[in-house]
Amino acid sequence: AKGLSKFFRMFRYKPFGRIDQMRNELEIRYNGIQTWCKTFDGKKIDCMLIPASPDSNSTVTDYKNCPTMLFCNPNAGYYEYLTYQTEWLSYISLGINVAIWNYRGYGRSEGSPNPKNIRKDGEYVLKHF
Repeated sequence: AKGLSKFFRMFRYKPFGRIDQMRNELEIRYNGIQTWCKTFDGKKIDCMLIPASPDSNSTVTDYKNCPTMLFCNPNAGYYEYLTYQTEWLSYISLGINVAIWNYRGYGRSEGSPNPKNIRKDGEYVLKHF
């Protein structure tokens, strides 16, 4: 029994790389702004805006005046996974905000996913930003 309790002890603490930790990394590393969007049927969708960031070749001074691109996750993906992906980084360095969101039923977003509702949710998220 003593060996078994040692084995299960490693499951007591929350593992590194959790979704909450990845969301916090996006907020800290890329100045992400977490927000909620209400959908046509009153569900809450978890969203984040990654503001355009100026680099040495950019004239970006205020992200509110920059265009915004809505980034849709791959099937069964979470926006928090972007912490470990890089294809979207070029947009923020070019002066384009990146709006990301979790489909209904994923992460902290409410509801159940289906193609019709996800399409409608995308329209509401786009209007939100």
